[in-house]
Amino acid sequence: MPARPVRPERLLLTRRTGLLAAGAVVGAGVAGCSPYNGRPERRAGRLSPRPTPEPGADPDVELAADVLAVEQRMLERIDATAAAFPALAAQLDAVRRIHAAHVELLEQATPPAANSSPATEPTSPTAPTAPSGTSSPSSQPPSPGSSPGSPGPDTPVRVPPERSRAVLAVARAEEELSTAEKRGAFAAESGVFARVLASMAAAAAQQAVLLHGPVPGSGR
Repeated sequence: MPARPVRPERLLLTRRTGLLAAGAVVGAGVAGCSPYNGRPERRAGRLSPRPTPEPGADPDVELAADVLAVEQRMLERIDATAAAFPALAAQLDAVRRIHAAHVELLEQATPPAANSSPATEPTSPTAPTAPSGTSSPSSQPPSPGSSPGSPGPDTPVRVPPERSRAVLAVARAEEELSTAEKRGAFAAESGVFARVLASMAAAAAQQAVLLHGPVPGSGR
C-alpha cells in the first residue's frame, strides 16, 4: 500500500519539533537559575482565538504561530521595562534570553507565511452606522481568548511608573503566558509539540514565581 503524501507544513513542523523539545528543556533549565544569583531576570497576552485553518493546513502550525506571537509580545514587555528602568536591565536579561530562545525555535518550526503578520485591509474614513436596534461589531462580547483590558498585538506596552510595579507587571505577564502555553499544549495534535509547549509554560511559570520575590535595591 503506497504511503500517503505528507503535507509540507506537517513535514516542516515534524522536523523542528525535536529541536523545539531540546530547546524548551534547555529553556526550562535556564529558568531554574535564580535571577538573584548573578543571573539577570523578567506581558504577554493570551492566545487569541485562531482563525479557522484553510483546508489542508496543519492546525499545529497555526498554533505555533499563535504561541510565537505571544512570546514576541513578552519580549516587547521585557524590553520596554528595561528601557524605562535601566537598573532592571541586568535583572531582566536572563528571562529575555529564555523567551528569545523560544521565539527563535518557534520561528524555525513555522513556515514563513505563518509567522509573518497579515497585511491590514485599508479602512474607510468613516465607519458605517449600524441600523437602529442592532449592535455594532465593536459592541459584541469579547471573544473567549481575550479580555476587555487585553492590549492588541500592535498596542505599545505600558510600563507602570514605579519600579516594583513594573516588575510585578512582568511577573503577571509571565503567568498569563504560562496559562496560554498550557492551553496550547492541550490543543496541540502532536504529542512532541504538546510537551514543548508544556516546557515553555513551565519556564514562564517559574519566572513568574522568581519575579514575585524581592526586587533587588527596592527595599521590599
